[in-house]
Amino acid sequence: MKSGFTRDKSLMLKGVGILLMMWHHCFYKGRFENYYVVFSPLTIGQATRIAGFCKICVTMFVFVSGYGLYQIYKNKSQIVGAGRWIIHRYLKGFLPFWFIYLLSFVSCALIDGRTWTVYFKDHIVNGFVYVFLDFLGLAKLFGSPSLSGTWWYMSAYFQYIVLFPLLFCIIEKYGSLFLVAIVLIFPRIAKFEPGGKHMYSFLLSIVLGMVFKKELIFEKIDAFTEKRNNKILIVTGLTLLSAFLYKASVLLPNKLFYDVIWDIFPMVFIVLFYLVIPYLHLTQKFLKLIGIHSANIFMLHTFLLYNYLSDFIYGREHFILIMLTLLALSLMLSYCVEGLKKLVRFPVLVKKIDAYFAIN
Repeated sequence: MKSGFTRDKSLMLKGVGILLMMWHHCFYKGRFENYYVVFSPLTIGQATRIAGFCKICVTMFVFVSGYGLYQIYKNKSQIVGAGRWIIHRYLKGFLPFWFIYLLSFVSCALIDGRTWTVYFKDHIVNGFVYVFLDFLGLAKLFGSPSLSGTWWYMSAYFQYIVLFPLLFCIIEKYGSLFLVAIVLIFPRIAKFEPGGKHMYSFLLSIVLGMVFKKELIFEKIDAFTEKRNNKILIVTGLTLLSAFLYKASVLLPNKLFYDVIWDIFPMVFIVLFYLVIPYLHLTQKFLKLIGIHSANIFMLHTFLLYNYLSDFIYGREHFILIMLTLLALSLMLSYCVEGLKKLVRFPVLVKKIDAYFAIN
């Protein structure tokens, strides 16, 4: 496997993130109590604690975004300018979401009328505003209703895109350490309230993605771990550090030390994954496959789990079978979505937009 954080490794990391996301959504407290679930050889307490830990999946997706966007912006910003780049990245990132949004809107309306109950239960005019905001991916930002709770991340991603030119300017002019310090200090000065669905809770993660790309951290890790003893040393050290940070994330108050919970602890996990993935030969293709479909799975799986097939999914009873059932159904749905995209020539539209903005 090639050194550095290659596209294949980023897809595999997304695959891990999807599996953690599914565990989090399936077995977090309050989400499965109406069903009979067997957790053997784990206890219920252990399974729910793991589910809480699995929230770091968000960090993985944000980190990959920061890592990839840094190079894209560096290559193209001087050619097209920040404003044009932001518009293109918004369209590039949200076109797949809009495709799935329209499918979900129509499907939910036909299956059980969920579309109407979510948007139009209060006032018809407000309902159209809610539809528009949700379609743009801004429902969480404006505090309006959404068809899917997991779509809150679209608002966060929109804010990251808008902020990215500023973050890039700071890191290029003042360096990585200065940007990290600003991101650590500013939310505290502004007295932001952190939380699992707030953009600034994961802002450090996108910055760390930029830092890892700019400073070639993964390439330096590869150079240091060429010797087997060095790799054993760093893996052992990071394992111990991750255990310490996990314990600290449980004990420390979230309002003051949310960076430990949502950014620093997950980063150690990401580096550990990077070091061990070359040895997980049997799982690489599996994780890459999930990574390729990660966006569709992220946007669609909660409809299956919470709205339409919850009895069937939890009816598998054992937690491993529940996870595998949800994953299999989500992958099947993703393949259907991709087939429909080809049928309506959606990839052609994406290429035309790229050509118009003259950006790859």
